[in-house]
Amino acid sequence: MDLETDIERLEQGIRLLKVQYDQYFAGSLPKQPLELRAELERILRHYTNNPVPSLQHRFHLSTLASRFNTFAELWTKHLRAKEEGRPLPGTVVPVVRAVVQEATPEAEPAASRPAILAQRLLSGEDPDPAAVRDLYDDYLVAKRGRTELTGTVSFNQFSRQVLQKAEAVKNRTACDAVRLRLAVDGDRLTLTAVPVRRRKDP
Repeated sequence: MDLETDIERLEQGIRLLKVQYDQYFAGSLPKQPLELRAELERILRHYTNNPVPSLQHRFHLSTLASRFNTFAELWTKHLRAKEEGRPLPGTVVPVVRAVVQEATPEAEPAASRPAILAQRLLSGEDPDPAAVRDLYDDYLVAKRGRTELTGTVSFNQFSRQVLQKAEAVKNRTACDAVRLRLAVDGDRLTLTAVPVRRRKDP
């Protein structure tokens, strides 16, 4: 296998697979895109089982694998809902508001908790931009193909709002990591910022 070619194939293939699954769940594609999915899984499995000498390539492959796995989990949830005759996650949301809220440490009653679609961890002074990008992709997947959802924000708006709120949460709670959670909460998509680890006193 040629590493550069495979990385490019993974990038293009994951984007195409997202579109095809969206079409499948929307009813415009008669069957799952299993052939493309199997091809991408084969490429990822090859580089999981074989050493990659370049640190840059290892990071790139790790990012792509994380993105693929996130979407695979979301597709599994959609398939389960489809098989059980339940509404697909996110289809009952009339309006999308990409609002970042700070979650309090106290847990809400189980019945009132939002349904979590995806989550990412931001840690350190310089958070990984790939984590924010992946979460934005998850947001687009939750919305794409559903005409009743409106109010899409750009990636720049999304990223700026997320990073500002994450930094505010870290400063206010004396933590050095924040978990971002994308969820369906009532009639909207929400993104909550949760402090997950407190700094040790010097």
